[in-house]
Amino acid sequence: MSASVTLGPHRLPSLLMAAAIVLILLMSACASKNPQAPELSASYKALLERQKAGMSLDENTMKNPPQMSVEEYERLGDTYIRQGNMTMAFAQYDRSLRMDPQLVRVRYKVGHLFLERGFTQDADKEFAEILKHDKTYALAHEGLGQSAFQTGDLRSAESHFREALALNPALWRSHNWLGIIYDRQQRYRDAITEYSAGLVVKPGDALLANNLGMSYYLNGEYDKAMLAFQDALQSGSTELKIYNNLGLSLAKLGRYQEAYDAFRKGANAPKAYNNLGVVLLEAGQSQKAAVCFRKAIETNASYYEKANENLRAIEHTGAKGMWGKSQSDVACP
Repeated sequence: MSASVTLGPHRLPSLLMAAAIVLILLMSACASKNPQAPELSASYKALLERQKAGMSLDENTMKNPPQMSVEEYERLGDTYIRQGNMTMAFAQYDRSLRMDPQLVRVRYKVGHLFLERGFTQDADKEFAEILKHDKTYALAHEGLGQSAFQTGDLRSAESHFREALALNPALWRSHNWLGIIYDRQQRYRDAITEYSAGLVVKPGDALLANNLGMSYYLNGEYDKAMLAFQDALQSGSTELKIYNNLGLSLAKLGRYQEAYDAFRKGANAPKAYNNLGVVLLEAGQSQKAAVCFRKAIETNASYYEKANENLRAIEHTGAKGMWGKSQSDVACP
């Protein structure tokens, strides 16, 4: 896992050290408090305006950064998060926690940053520190659950997510994580229950609806899977994988033209024909599958080698004599 060093109220992984240490050292020179509160707020606003404008901080500002309040450092960190600058966000949260080590909402954000970087041990320490001060902080349990999931400890992850939901039933992400755990364990009915509960909390969420559809699909309930995928798309999602999932469920229902249309919205024509061919082949309809593979090849022979492989596999298994048969009932959309 990550090597880390003690830094103020929490630990900074070595992978972030190179990018953040210079800034932290430079900031240490201005640790004395500024007695003029209005100037602090003005300094924060000036930095924020430069960030919004996409401007980098000049060299003088970096060497002599203004002293700000706990809340201002936190907000500045939040702004860096929105910009995707995790290292700078961490530095601001670190400043905030140095001033108030028991500020659990900031410590949670630090723990979540560690999780995103894959530093589960460091994340665990942050979440555990939160629970020392507030055992009812549900998000800390959710964070511990995510960390346990990342390390493959599904039993511990499930326990933490359950604890999080007991404290706060509105944590839809905990429902989603539980659903993922149960899918991995092939407990599809339990997964369906969790995704459905999540959708009660957050109606119309595309992620939850797609995951619900996959659980129905894996459980052999293709009609319900189709409806869930349609709900995910109606929520405004443009995720191509959802179109692919919808195509799979439609194909399982024998609605091949609609399946092809869904595959086509999620991929180019050769891949759409190949996907439909694979589903048909799995259903034992090798002749129709072969027609789809040939259409994939005709659409773009040089691009789609996979269709050639699938077609050769069909011919190798004894279906190559089928081309003398009537093709009236051997069609591909």
